This record gives sequence, structure tokens and C-alpha cells, in this order.
Amino acid sequence: VIIDEWNDMMIPHEVYHKAYFSRLQKQSPIVSTVCNPSAAKPHQFVVTTHHLAPGKKIGILGSSKELHFWDVKRPLMLEQHGNRWHLEMQFDTTGPIQYKYVICDDATGELIAFEKGNNRIIDLNSHHEKAVIWNQFADFSVYAWKGTGLNVPLSGLRSKKDWGIGDFSTLSLFLDWLKVSGFSILQLLPINDTMSLSGKRDSYPYSAISAFAIHPVYLDIKALAQKYDYEIDAEILAEANTLNQLPTLDHVDVVELKMDVLRKIYSSIPENKFDTEGLNAFEKNNKEWLLPYAAFSALRDDFETADHSLWHSYRKYHREEIEAIWISEGKMKMDMSFYVFLQFEIYEQFQKVKDKANMHGIALKGDLPIGVGRNSVETWTRPELFHMDEQAGAPPDAFSRKGQNWFFPTYNWEEMDKDNYRWWTSRMQQLQCYFDAIRLDHILGFFRIWSIPISCREGLMGRFVPAKGFSHEDILNWGLEKGIHQLTQPYFTDELLKIKFGDVWKEIKIEFLDEQGFRNEYNRQEDLIAFVAANEKWKPLQDQLLELQSDLIFLKDPQNPEVLHFRINMMETDCFKSLSWSDQQVLREKYYAYFFKDQYASWKADGTKKLNQLQHATSMLICAEDLGMVPDFVEGVLQEKEMLVLQVQRMPKKMGMTFSRPTEASYLSVVTPSTHDMSPLRSWWLEDRALTHKFYHEVMHGVGNEPELCSEEVVRWIINEHLRAPSMWSIFLLQDILSLDEKWWNPDLVSDRINNPADPFHYWNYRMHVSIESLLDDTSFSGSIHKMIAESGRGL
Repeated sequence: VIIDEWNDMMIPHEVYHKAYFSRLQKQSPIVSTVCNPSAAKPHQFVVTTHHLAPGKKIGILGSSKELHFWDVKRPLMLEQHGNRWHLEMQFDTTGPIQYKYVICDDATGELIAFEKGNNRIIDLNSHHEKAVIWNQFADFSVYAWKGTGLNVPLSGLRSKKDWGIGDFSTLSLFLDWLKVSGFSILQLLPINDTMSLSGKRDSYPYSAISAFAIHPVYLDIKALAQKYDYEIDAEILAEANTLNQLPTLDHVDVVELKMDVLRKIYSSIPENKFDTEGLNAFEKNNKEWLLPYAAFSALRDDFETADHSLWHSYRKYHREEIEAIWISEGKMKMDMSFYVFLQFEIYEQFQKVKDKANMHGIALKGDLPIGVGRNSVETWTRPELFHMDEQAGAPPDAFSRKGQNWFFPTYNWEEMDKDNYRWWTSRMQQLQCYFDAIRLDHILGFFRIWSIPISCREGLMGRFVPAKGFSHEDILNWGLEKGIHQLTQPYFTDELLKIKFGDVWKEIKIEFLDEQGFRNEYNRQEDLIAFVAANEKWKPLQDQLLELQSDLIFLKDPQNPEVLHFRINMMETDCFKSLSWSDQQVLREKYYAYFFKDQYASWKADGTKKLNQLQHATSMLICAEDLGMVPDFVEGVLQEKEMLVLQVQRMPKKMGMTFSRPTEASYLSVVTPSTHDMSPLRSWWLEDRALTHKFYHEVMHGVGNEPELCSEEVVRWIINEHLRAPSMWSIFLLQDILSLDEKWWNPDLVSDRINNPADPFHYWNYRMHVSIESLLDDTSFSGSIHKMIAESGRGL
């Protein structure tokens, strides 16, 4: 007899099948609920609960002699199988028995707590002589396994021996500090190759030239030189040391130096010194992405540009041609071989780091960017997968008033659907070689992407795709007093021009405007920006001109100008403010339906289909970055799929809130006080004193004036709040953890920030200001962090 309890509680199942729990936590595989009762012990309890924190076990007590008459000093222990627990026994007692599951200390067997709710009851009169399995659920979410981690860019790590950038050797050393400090996960920002020969822009890790290849700059050159008996010149070592002494990352010079030395090492290796067997196996297993990447890199170097439209006869990719080159003996074959060699050595070094991390019980979490670079292997080899006349970004938010433009081409999802999103699933499988968990960057983009025409610069001029726009007939049927033409052109009057441009308003009107709006030569943002950039007189007025150009109600669909879409935040425009009250009411109603209702069913169906494919392609734990303008159905979809969501204290998802509460987070979530796109705590504390005051009084319940600086005590309070959260993970920026002790404070707060998403040309040059070796020497500091984590009940 199987008595199967219906479960209406959110107890995860799928998430505990992931690699972190099966491999790093060394848990037994989950066995079938239905066992084979023996004649000696025909009664079985099978209990499903959350994966428990270390040192916790499930027991049972009840009202019969077999269940020890509720003796709290003698609970019966169940046997663990993953997140299920089993107990086989024989009941000689007849009649009803009451019982409860309990949490016990694994080492001492001491009872810690009973499960909540009423006692459970067994009617043994009807089941006494039968083999019975009670398949049940126990809510021990308070004692669920929880972990703690750090979030860093690999490039930002610093050791005394690296070459001015974090590499795999630095990462290996950092794992030692994570271990002694009690962390159980390390989240790295993207590490894909970004070498497009664009100078400082190549420091941006989300603009990859390959969705699969890892940047060669992360290779430990000294280890590679030692492997192939290459002696590095003293001059080069001195230059590397100089770069390592810099307070921040000099990305351009570091890449140039390391690539130069890598070429010298490769050229010096005799044929019989190569790991031919390993290299051949690596090439065979990765050929689909590896050869196109190697060819792309060789051609980029040869033509001195990653813009493949300038590669003459190679501007269009032909697979057969590249494969023929690969089996030839020419120069391009040799150039390709160099990049194949680098990716193989990256794989070898990274695997050693991964093995060490897992040996320490530390998960490595990667980052899957939502986009790829406009000039990349993928846009060269698979142009049909992209809309090259569009660019991805984000609508305006509290951190970026005009939205964001990431400059990536958007995806042709219809084309990707034809082979069940194979390109995406291949990416997931490749990342699985290195990571135990993955952050899906901008997961909202899988439901709908903010798409900006290639002619525009600001995110403000974008629209969601897919989205059903409006025909002229649709809008005419709304009965507006204003005509459609007046709502699709920039709005201005002489009075408004005077307010915006002061004494030069007449010159502005003559130079840029006509009766229809902006003159044809300035009608596109890119054309306007190019003109202003070339004319010193107008440079100071660029922002005002762009603001004027975007002052309209409707945007024309780039694919079909007869279809119109609402401009985001139209209510803030002068055009909207100039309308009659009745027109405003009609437009406001249609606007909210367009953005927050009408598209939801199709967005939900599209996103769910894509995420199904990604989820089934990997055993990695999936964490969704679900920040931004989040449709209300997204939370339910991610919860159903057991994909962890992100909760950032300064970016609450609930309307009307200024700060979220970590203690109110769901279990399937990651909580953090700061992300790489935000100021770390100490900088943030000084940016807006009114906001700091609000946080101090409403969140920290402080009395009097808030501290002038974000002191050790304030940082410790915030960190502890996140450690005590019920979320599966609490992950912190390294900068925030170092702020726990004043002696590790960075005196240059500006350099502590990793990225400013409002600036598309931000230079990613963050490096930790102290060495990992110095942190390892400070056992008192690492011990205090370890203690904080342990006292919070998070897994070590």
C-alpha cells in the first residue's frame, strides 16, 4: 500500500539533481520512492524535504513504543538519499499512532526541532499486516542547505606573481582564501575572448567575439613556459611586474604583452614536445566552434580588424573553405593552429582550477551573456541567427534615465527555433565543462528583448520585440484630437526651444528643424551625433538635441513604418503634456495595456519554450538575472522551473519599495547588497545622503543621524542581514567583504566600481587593491568571515 501525500508546499526537486549537490556535496543519488519492503520490516517512511544544511539529519518520534513514546532524547534516525530520507521498520502496535518528523544534530543525535503543524496519524488497524510506504513531505525550509559566495571578474584578481591581470594561477590561489574564509561558491563575470582590436572597448567582457572561446589573457604564462621549457626574457618579466604594480588594470598593454609572449612560446615548441594526443582529442571534441574561432582570429589579425565585412573574399564564411585550409600547410593553417593551441592550454589550466575548487567543496559559477559582439565568430558564421539592423539594450530605469544600448545584434529567434535552439544548448554544454552553476544574464531577454534600431544611440528609442504594435487605423479608432503625424514627430514650440537652448534657440531652429520636425539629414540619432561631434559649436548641446529628437509619443517599427509602438516613458515628454486631458487619458490606458498586459501571453509562451531547452541541456545550477522591467508572470515561470532568481537590496521588484528585505527572499534565490553594475557599499553610502538616511532609519532602524561613512559596523550589519536570508545563496562583491575591516579598505573608492551600465564606453579596469597573498596572511580576517558565515547557518 502506498500512501502518497499531496504536496502544496514549494519543496524543490529539480534543483537538487544539479551538479552542485550531486558532485560537490557528495550526496547519494535520489532513489525511487517505491522501495521493496521486506517481511521483517514491511513499514517504510519516505520523506522529501529541502536539502539540509551540514550537520543536520531527519528523525522521527511518535506515540508508540516503536517510535520511542515521544522521548526527545531518543529520536529514530532516517537514512539520507539526496533530499529524500528513508526508514524501514515493523510495527507491532495496533490502533492509531501519532508521530512527527524532527531535525537532529548529525554528530550528537540531539533533537533540534519538531516539524511545524499538527501531529501526523497512522491507522494501523487497517494496515497492520500489510507492507505500507508513507510517501510524505516535511517542511524543514528553516534548516535547508544555504551557501555563501563571492562575485568577482577574473581580470580583477591580484596576486604578487601575475602579469597585471588575474589568471588561472591567481584564481587557484584565490580558492585557498575562499576555503579558509568559509565561502562555497565563486561567481565569475564572463571570461570569453573579446579581442576585436578595439582598444579599451575590448575590456568589456559582455561583448565577446566568441560565445565559446575563453580569452587567452587568462593563461598562466609562467606555467605554460615551464611546461614547454621556454625561458622568458628578463625584460619581459620586468614589464609584467610593472603592469602588476599598477593600481588598476591596463587591459590594452596586458593583452598586448601576454599575446606577444604566447606567440613566442608557441613558436619555440619543437614538434615532438606538443601534447599531440590531448590536442587532437580537444580539437575533435570542439571542432564545431573551435575551427571557426581559430579562422576568425587569424583573419582578424591579418586584416587588423574584427569587422568581417572588410575581409575581402573571406567576408562571407564558407565552412568547406575553412576546413580545407585546416588540413593544408599554408600560413593561415599555422595562424589557426596557434589559436587552437591556446584554447587547448586554457582547457588544461582551467580544468586543474575546477578540480581544486571542487575538492575544496567550492562551486564555480559562470556567466552566460545575453548577447555577442556585432563583429564576432557567430555573426560571421551564422548571420541568419541575428538581426544585424537592430541592437539590444534595456529600457530606462532608476540607474539609467535614457536606457542602455549594448550594441549587440538581436537574435532571430524564429530561425533559432528551427533546430530547437541548438546554438544556445551548445553554449550551455560548453560552459558546463568549467562551471557547476551559471548566471543567465538578462533572462528577461528570453521572453522579449529591448531592441533599438541601428540608427539610434539611446535605449530610450527602443521597443520590446516581439510586440504587437498599432496600425494607423487602430489609432484613428481611439478618437484622439491630435493627428497621428503630430504624435510621431518631435514636439517643439518657440517657447520650449527658448527654455531648452536659451539664446541660441533661433540658430537651433534654423540649423536642425523644419515644419516636419528634424531636417532629413539629422533625422536619425546617429547622423545627429556625427554632425555634432564634428562641430565644436554644437557639442555642448548634444544631450538637449537628442532629448528634443526623442520627444514624441509613437516610434515607427523599423521593419514596417506603418506599424507604431509607444515610446517608453511617453508621459514625461512635452508632446504628451501638450495634449488635451481626454487624449492623455486614452493614451495612458492604451500605453499600460501595451506594456503590461497585451503582450504577456505571447511573451510567456516564447520565453518558457526557450528556457525549457536551456534547462534540459545542462546539469549546472541555473541562476537567473531577472532585474529590470519585469513582467509579473516571470516569477512564476522561473519558480516552476526552479531557476534561482536574483534579489538586490537596492533594486526591489515590488512597486513602491525603495529597498528589498533579504529576510523576505524566497529559498530559490540569490540575495546580494551590490552587483558588478552598481557602486559597492562604501561608495553608495556617500552618493545620495537622503537615500542613505532613509536606509539607515527604515532598514537598519538606526537612531539619530546616519554615520558619515559606511563604517565596519554598518557593513557588518548589511552582510549579516544577507547571510541570515532564507535564500539558497548569499553572494557578495569582494569589495563589500573587504569593507568588513577598515585595514582592507580601498582608499580610492572610484576604482572600486567594476561597471557603470549607463556608460556604454566604460573602461573595465577594476583590480583588487591588495594581493591575495596578503589576505591569506591575515588569518584573523579570514577567521572572522568564516565565523560570520558559520553563525548564520550557511553551508561550509
